[in-house]
Amino acid sequence: MKDSKRTVKLLLFIISIIIIIGGSLFFLVLNDEKAFSIDEDCIQSGGKWLEDFNECEYLSKERCLELGGLFNGCTSACRHSGADLCTMQCVPVCSFS
Repeated sequence: MKDSKRTVKLLLFIISIIIIIGGSLFFLVLNDEKAFSIDEDCIQSGGKWLEDFNECEYLSKERCLELGGLFNGCTSACRHSGADLCTMQCVPVCSFS
């Protein structure tokens, strides 16, 4: 009787460990997919990816926040150009650190 209780406890412990490890691996895979595809997601969502600045222009605020970015709804169109003359235009930008 004692051995059967011990066996049941051991099996429950092993099953619990398997569930915890499996859940952790699943979580890591989901996060890894999100991390590598920000530039692809930007383009697929109709945005324009700026590799040098780690920014996505014209990405929606909702999608930007889902990807962990910082949204600015009205940045200068000339913010990276260094132009002497610039017309005032708002460009929505999602920045990633």
